Amino acid sequence: MIRRILLALGGTPFSEVALRRAIELAKLHDAQITAVPIVDSDYWKASIYRTNLSATAAVRLLETRPWELAEQRVRQIITDFEHQCECQEIPHTVLEPGGDPIHMLITQSRQHDLVIFGLRGLFDFTVVPDPAGTVARLVREGVSPMIAAAPTYRDIRRVLIAYSGSTASANAMKQFIQMALWPDATIHITCFDKDDPQATSHLKEALAYCHAHGLNPTTSHERGPEPEGICSYVQENGIDLVVMGDSFEHLLIRGVLGDTAMDVLRKIERPLFLSH
Repeated sequence: MIRRILLALGGTPFSEVALRRAIELAKLHDAQITAVPIVDSDYWKASIYRTNLSATAAVRLLETRPWELAEQRVRQIITDFEHQCECQEIPHTVLEPGGDPIHMLITQSRQHDLVIFGLRGLFDFTVVPDPAGTVARLVREGVSPMIAAAPTYRDIRRVLIAYSGSTASANAMKQFIQMALWPDATIHITCFDKDDPQATSHLKEALAYCHAHGLNPTTSHERGPEPEGICSYVQENGIDLVVMGDSFEHLLIRGVLGDTAMDVLRKIERPLFLSH
């Protein structure tokens, strides 16, 4: 059950999908939505020199001013957001931009049940000066759970939970099960890159937890490495949403969003339920 959704709008095409997802879940759960604009020209211009960008990259950003186009898109999608919420009688609030928009997102997340964000849009479009640092900051500050919107909208009918037996992956699974975001979706739990006895034990634990909540998911043990295995499994089995816990945390914090993490975000092309 959720009652308060925090929607981050960064002025990218992913924001349109994130908006549609927020509207869908608000209607399904009788929830209210708070929208946070993630682009603030004055703040980002001043923050360029506080990031780890090179001087050349900073000058190029100041010359091209990509945040101005993003701001225009944010204004348009905020208008769309308000119109859709009013038409469908969804309680909603739009926070005024000012100062550090990521700090606002972090602060507001503490009073909301779920954050919906076009996460990949931070990298494919210049919304913030340091996308990798921004995402790592969200993780360090405990912004969780998040739904990272995919490039295109799709109905959620089949869910994959990537379960390793770790505390982080267990927490992600439990949060997803307890929230019951899509109660009619079928669930499959997969353990990647573990030996047979260990995988069998982990899957038995996960299955018992789901049974206690009245769910009867299917399970499997995939022997390939996790990032590549997730991408392959999703494509081959028609998965609509992936639940990730420790894999997300390890890739983002320890790898500071390296190439492997971006491969997952780009190749998977599915929404991700991210918890840590």
